[in-house]
Amino acid sequence: MVSTGLFDALATGLVTGSIIAAGALGLSLIYSIAEVPNFAHGDIITIGAYLALVFNKPAAIPFLPDSVPLVGTTSLAVAGVLAGWSASNVNPNMGFSLLLPVFAAVIMGGIRSPYGSALAGLLIGFSMDLGVYVLPSGLAVYREAIAFVILIAVLLVRPEGIWGDV
Repeated sequence: MVSTGLFDALATGLVTGSIIAAGALGLSLIYSIAEVPNFAHGDIITIGAYLALVFNKPAAIPFLPDSVPLVGTTSLAVAGVLAGWSASNVNPNMGFSLLLPVFAAVIMGGIRSPYGSALAGLLIGFSMDLGVYVLPSGLAVYREAIAFVILIAVLLVRPEGIWGDV
């Protein structure tokens, strides 16, 4: 029988992994086309989370106009919507905390490989939330560090990333 805590960690890991995978997919595609990393990627995901928050709870953000602009990139919108639905506290700095695991997923999956980046995003999301479940509660603040430990381990074994460059 699976314990409730483990089930919650797996469900949260799926949502977190989906957010990171969608962000990594968008970042990988942008880098493949423009050959420039988009460091504003996390902020655009935050805008998507605010759009999701506005659609779910319109009274939560009273200062936004009635016509909320749509996010141009589909993967960013999907990541933001997932983040808005899953995050209990949508705040202006959430993009930075999402950006670090997203960059780790892009590097881990292969910087020009959208499939590898998405797969690495799912792996990192599951690992971060399962790590919080397994580690003592005092170490939960190192949740984002789990992404980089996994990144280093994968790059030691396969320097070109999981999928490699495409």
